[in-house]
Amino acid sequence: MDDFERELKSGFLEEACQLINDAEQSFLILESNPNDLPTLEKIFRIAHNIKGSSKAVGFDSLGAFTHEFESFLLKCKNGQFAVTFKTVSLMLKCIDHIRTGLEELTRDYSFVIVSDDLIKELHAFVPDAVVEQVVVAQEEEKVEISAEEMALIQAFNAAPESAVFEADQFSSIESTVENSVAQAQVEAIAQVIPMPVFAAPAPVAAAITAVAATQVTPAKQVATPAAASSSPSASTGGSTDESIRVSLARVEKLINFVGELVILQTVLNEQSFGGNPQALRTTIQQLGKVTKEVQELSMGLRMVPMKQTFQKMQRIVRDTSSALGKKVNLVLEGEETEVDKTVLEALGDPLVHLIRNAVDHGIEMPEDRIASGKPEQGEVVLKAYHQSGKLVIEIKDNGGGILAERLKQKAIEKNIIRANQEISEKDAINLIFHPGFSTKAQVTEVSGRGVGMDVVKTNISQLQGEIDVSTVPGSGSVFKIVLPLTLAIIDGMIVKCGDEKYIIPLTHVHESLKPEINDIKKATGLGEVLLLRGENLPVVRLATALGKKKQLKEQSEQIAVIIRTQSEAFATMVDDIIGQHQVVIKKLGSEMNHVRGYSGSAILGDGKPALILEMGDLVHQKRQAV
Repeated sequence: MDDFERELKSGFLEEACQLINDAEQSFLILESNPNDLPTLEKIFRIAHNIKGSSKAVGFDSLGAFTHEFESFLLKCKNGQFAVTFKTVSLMLKCIDHIRTGLEELTRDYSFVIVSDDLIKELHAFVPDAVVEQVVVAQEEEKVEISAEEMALIQAFNAAPESAVFEADQFSSIESTVENSVAQAQVEAIAQVIPMPVFAAPAPVAAAITAVAATQVTPAKQVATPAAASSSPSASTGGSTDESIRVSLARVEKLINFVGELVILQTVLNEQSFGGNPQALRTTIQQLGKVTKEVQELSMGLRMVPMKQTFQKMQRIVRDTSSALGKKVNLVLEGEETEVDKTVLEALGDPLVHLIRNAVDHGIEMPEDRIASGKPEQGEVVLKAYHQSGKLVIEIKDNGGGILAERLKQKAIEKNIIRANQEISEKDAINLIFHPGFSTKAQVTEVSGRGVGMDVVKTNISQLQGEIDVSTVPGSGSVFKIVLPLTLAIIDGMIVKCGDEKYIIPLTHVHESLKPEINDIKKATGLGEVLLLRGENLPVVRLATALGKKKQLKEQSEQIAVIIRTQSEAFATMVDDIIGQHQVVIKKLGSEMNHVRGYSGSAILGDGKPALILEMGDLVHQKRQAV
């Protein structure tokens, strides 16, 4: 397989994945509005696009299934099948099948998609109802077909599948197609011309394919030169580069600033020999400003709207509510809110768990809602917005809320807490994040295994974020996620422990101070605590958390860095604070994947590396070790 063919296949797979996502959303729109003819037309065009393009790049098995799917959609488009829950369910099943096939083809270009069972299901489908087709009155120009052309058409109909026709036999038809201006003409030709296997130059092939674009029941397949020469060869898929859509305005602005950098570099080069320190300092300041602009613009290239990820949740709500026999409406707000692509990709799984949890545990059964004076249909709101330089995502439901006492009882039953242990209502609610915890009596396909919410907590922590839960029994719950907008650059506090420098993300740093000796005392069951304005904060020696023997400075000279998250607060004792700087995060090697407490590394101003600490993880490890 040459580079050109590989590029064609890669481009098709990327575009097809986007089309599939668009189709899925269109199906969900169509389900709520079955008479939405433009949406149905859009779905049909998507299926036709994938069918034609997949065959053109050599993915014949995908093209064959999409052809059958297109025929099914045509029956819906023509009014033979009513658009009902049953119809849309089968459509979504087909979309999932195509999506799985695209994923496999991305890994291996020679993969063959087996669709026999699903094709049989499409053929055997019995609709809930048949609707009368809506006919829009319009003037249509008639196509006049000569006797010679009609004779050629009849020859096509009578010819076997393997028949090959020469290009000159299509000249008159090509002329007819090129001269057609009305869509009605093209459709009329498509109704009577079944597609033959032909040997024709590219212009003729393009003309015939244009007619085939609206064909209803093709009797023979097209074998274009491109399709014939692009059958799967070596299994060399998989390593396709990810791409991202970027605003042209952003790119142009970035190019302009890069131009300024080049100019400033030339100026600096000349001033380095001029002996004018003041001019040199001025140029360096200008260079710093432009560099910061380039940095912000470059980071902006990675920012993408949350729309696609949010819209995927509509499918989750539909399938989950259907499986549970509930009626749930999903409301999306802030779909255009932008976030770093890497953050968005890592956010997908936590959102799926939270949305399922809201439908399963939050929203009550329809009869229970009616009995409590609520509307039969529940509502889940998924909302995103920016706040104080952070991304905030809220998942809110108007269900029954979380009962803290019930969670306590379940935790006692599962030996997570002691029967006589006193915990606050907030801590009781946070028990839902405990591994293995579930309030379900029976395991179902949706929930009950005790996995999900703990995964959410872990994934959010890995994204340097926090999750908080608030609830009102009988009215509903709100899960609030706060995340950094990007994981590539962070504001960090550079601290010293012994001879080493470390970075603590400023997202969790509340304040720093130098406590008096009497401010730190030992408390039974808590160890060292810092008395800060009437609050007792657990003290964690950074050296102890890092496994070092001792810190460089004596206790009286150490500085306390106060760490506050939505779930805990503590004081970390460090030897010194070097300063606060923006740092570029570098991922740690795969050999560090099992080590908790470190989110990456960064190169400091002196050219030396420093580890970025996740203080929450370090503290938890220390407590578990004790």
